[in-house]
Amino acid sequence: MDPIIARCGNRCDLCPLFKGNFNADWASAINEAIYKYHHRGQGPRPHYTVACDGCLSDGYRPRANCPIRACANDKSFGNCASCPEMYCQLLEDDMAVIEGALSTHAPAMPQADFERFFRPFLIREALAIQRGGQASQ
Repeated sequence: MDPIIARCGNRCDLCPLFKGNFNADWASAINEAIYKYHHRGQGPRPHYTVACDGCLSDGYRPRANCPIRACANDKSFGNCASCPEMYCQLLEDDMAVIEGALSTHAPAMPQADFERFFRPFLIREALAIQRGGQASQ
């Protein structure tokens, strides 16, 4: 599958919730891993039961009210890599959740979990590639 880059830079094609990747039989395991890694075992448990169509579509999206998607759509950008303010506060706040969780779990995390639950959300990396390799901060 070719890379599918969400408005924010997430790699939909690698995401375990994305259509083509999501399997309802694995939903409870996916929800538990997301709770453990992304939510750090705190707050309400996620309950994903349906595949995500991706924010490039108007279909089902777990983050239906994503402010980054709304911003990119308002500015008519395919994704944040097209924006002169690519690493705005809105995007930084979103990235901080994943980057913070990754720094907490990376030392003891199995490589397979990294690939499945973090690789899809390495926004800085995906946006830098979209911009032609320029990793600005």
